[in-house]
Amino acid sequence: MLTCSLKRLNLMSCYLKTKQCDECIKEGTEGAVSDLTKANEVSPDDETIADVLR
Repeated sequence: MLTCSLKRLNLMSCYLKTKQCDECIKEGTEGAVSDLTKANEVSPDDETIADVLR
């Protein structure tokens, strides 16, 4: 899981360096949703995670 996050951060850094800001935002948003979905699977009773995903 950490490897995936590091790859995502590296890709986002590349997008920023090449001034592809929209792609960077898109990648970061997809990563956040993915991370929150995994967190919700691990802690399904955590209402904070569920609220953010709604």
